[in-house]
Amino acid sequence: MRRRENYAIGCPEHPRASGTDDLETFFGIVHRNIGTVFTLKDFKDYWPKAVRYCALLFSILSVQCL
Repeated sequence: MRRRENYAIGCPEHPRASGTDDLETFFGIVHRNIGTVFTLKDFKDYWPKAVRYCALLFSILSVQCL
């Protein structure tokens, strides 16, 4: 959403902004699936699933953005 708004007002995006968006997305997915309060063990157990899901999601999004 922020990228579209920046484009609409003619404000160029910072070259490193997409990395922050990826991290926000990743932690949003983690919070949605294991909750906002979790232990390190919960996070380590969920890690493989989260990485596979995010890799799939980002690959789909990158294809749609081209």
